Amino acid sequence: MIKIKEAAKKMAHLLKTGYTMLNMACPVCNNPVFRDKKGDIFCPICNRKVVLVDQKTENNSEKNQQSNLPLKDLDNEEKKIIINQHFKELINKKMQFLIQTLEKENNLDIIEKTARTLTQLIKLMRQVNKL
Repeated sequence: MIKIKEAAKKMAHLLKTGYTMLNMACPVCNNPVFRDKKGDIFCPICNRKVVLVDQKTENNSEKNQQSNLPLKDLDNEEKKIIINQHFKELINKKMQFLIQTLEKENNLDIIEKTARTLTQLIKLMRQVNKL
């Protein structure tokens, strides 16, 4: 696994050499993704190409993938990647919900409980990213 300083140096070098950092995270390692001069999007930390899919296409492909290719037909590594990605998405949705709740809430007890839950989700996300 690449260390934080090494990752930062690598990303800084890419920025200096004309690559563009996007406001999206790698679905595997959750680090920022970059676009090269040709328009290809990739994660410099995992050394993987990242493919963007619009929401409508993604929803349709997920339904088709679930109906046409059950998890039992995939090898263990593919299953882990799919399950890991769905779990990360679920955690992100819950974190967004909790952040919205914090913005609106004035009751200190609810703020405290929400903040604790958010902290636990952040720790959980870090553990999932290590898998």
